[in-house]
Amino acid sequence: LKSVGLPVSGGVQLETKVSSMLFEPGRGTGVPAATIELRASNGKQLNHVVNNLGRTRTCTPGGLVPGYKAC
Repeated sequence: LKSVGLPVSGGVQLETKVSSMLFEPGRGTGVPAATIELRASNGKQLNHVVNNLGRTRTCTPGGLVPGYKAC
């Protein structure tokens, strides 16, 4: 498990349409499925898409961030 703290003044915003997610360790599932959007002040964005099986993938809208697939 890794955690990184960023200062509020750093220009990174996090947004999602859900207020919480529950991960069931016995089944390895996550409810509800959701997309977590991370936006930098320079306009670049990464989306972390979590499906109901608890699997995640990361993509970038419009292919703006090198090294990540376009969404």
